[in-house]
Amino acid sequence: MFPLSSQVDAVREYLSRMDVEMLDLVLSDQNTYSDLNKSLFLEKLSDIFEAFKAAGDTRLELYLGECANCHKHCRGYTLLGNTSANYLDLLVAQEAGEVKDIFYCSDLINYREIDKNTGYTLSFDFEETAEYAEDPDYALLVHQCEQAMIYWDTRKETSTRFEDIDFWLNINASLYDECIGYFMHGRLDAFFDLYRKLSSLKAIYMEKDLIFKEVMLLRNVVRDGCYIERELLQWLVRNEDTGFSDAGSISCFSDYAHFSEGKVLYDEDNQVYLSENEFKPFFLYETFFTRYYDEKLNEYTVYSEQEIEAMDQESDAYRKAMSLRFNIAERQKMGLRIN
Repeated sequence: MFPLSSQVDAVREYLSRMDVEMLDLVLSDQNTYSDLNKSLFLEKLSDIFEAFKAAGDTRLELYLGECANCHKHCRGYTLLGNTSANYLDLLVAQEAGEVKDIFYCSDLINYREIDKNTGYTLSFDFEETAEYAEDPDYALLVHQCEQAMIYWDTRKETSTRFEDIDFWLNINASLYDECIGYFMHGRLDAFFDLYRKLSSLKAIYMEKDLIFKEVMLLRNVVRDGCYIERELLQWLVRNEDTGFSDAGSISCFSDYAHFSEGKVLYDEDNQVYLSENEFKPFFLYETFFTRYYDEKLNEYTVYSEQEIEAMDQESDAYRKAMSLRFNIAERQKMGLRIN
């Protein structure tokens, strides 16, 4: 039992008991939760509680954690079934012992390691969200986000240069910060998601000088598919860290990595295209690195397939086994030949 000395304490206890009626009593009618009116929020939560009970759970254990993504450092809990080990991750926005909001978190990091089974998601349709007409600050924020997105509406299917992206990010930085204070759903999603995606692209573009240089160096190493083995290995080992960074994995941030008519589709929802002149070297770098790295890692590994399959993929041993730099160093120690 939690000492019920505050509203937060009470909410934790009644979440643990899966007691919707008591949650209804202690939560404020004036607040929205996950962008929903309290009654609808509790209805959604009740459905998840029923799933826990159907799995044999009589109580939920609460494990403290915090968000590692959209709401960094906002604290919350993993609600873990006492029988099934199924779970639901929730953030609890609070102030002076009062609960201001409760919402689902897709990236909760617990402060201690716990065993989890099936995760539940508190989901809803945009049409179910509470009306914010009575909240002038939110209404203004929605309007500002819609105005910011007009910039991309007027540029659909045109080639976008980095300076255009940088300009848009800079003029909307404070607006993005304001959005973080709200649960990311519905009317703020389009702006918020694109801002984050373009921010990742900006960070990648900051590595352009290195990427451009390494692409040119590799073209001197590999000519018509022919290369000197040691020179290629030196290039791969030197680029190992960059190759596995965001700058070496730009296709992961793109909807379609094929250039046509001088541009490549970056974001399908908003039809944002990147300039081939500015961004093609990043895609070339990724293609070259992945192709030759995988080939040479398979050739020079000191591990058998069985040994690698038996490793925990989160372990340091596995990371070393998948490192060309490490395997080449091990071969040298063992006196094995490197071409």
